[in-house]
Amino acid sequence: MRLLLFILLISFSTHIFAMETKLASDTIIFYEMEGLSSEGAEAKVYYKASGNIDSARISIYGASGQVQIEMSFSKVQIKVIERSYFYQQPLSEIKTEEDIHFKSEIEYIIDYNGNILNKKSDVEYLNIFMDFKKVVPFKIK
Repeated sequence: MRLLLFILLISFSTHIFAMETKLASDTIIFYEMEGLSSEGAEAKVYYKASGNIDSARISIYGASGQVQIEMSFSKVQIKVIERSYFYQQPLSEIKTEEDIHFKSEIEYIIDYNGNILNKKSDVEYLNIFMDFKKVVPFKIK
């Protein structure tokens, strides 16, 4: 059975708006990512039992679509997958997932300074890592 624990915290630059604890071995924390989009952005961050960051799912919402970013953290690099989606109609009229359509996907590796290690010249990367790094702690206690 899942144990759910919600903690509401507000600070100046980081808003942690919910914390969910499943088992003693892992923790999930949601962070509000201010300034990335006028429609909103959030990060769902998974931490190992050690308190170290394991992975993250970032959702960036826009008026005409959204971007979903997955990050998987290792000791020296981060695997990133960016998926872009577009809306067939205005955002206010979106009712179900069927109103959201896949546009593109790119995969790349970055270091902990946000440098893309396998960059291709013909690909446009969103790479929000430095914004992410300002908001999300890589280790929790």
